[in-house]
Amino acid sequence: MFLEQWSRLNNINTQQLADRIGCSRPAVSYWLAGKTRPSARHTASIIRITGGEVTADDLQRAWQKMRPQT
Repeated sequence: MFLEQWSRLNNINTQQLADRIGCSRPAVSYWLAGKTRPSARHTASIIRITGGEVTADDLQRAWQKMRPQT
């Protein structure tokens, strides 16, 4: 499941998610949009916070989905 889907299903806004992860709201916004990937530390926090519903593979797929096809 993508992080964006999880946050929507759980009614958690970007700022609340950032507070739980321990990072900035803009960082979470970039992750949700697939513009950047979270660090390993933040990835571990996301997996823990989501109870494993969002995995490292999900975060990678969200990022790849936004990359221009070459």
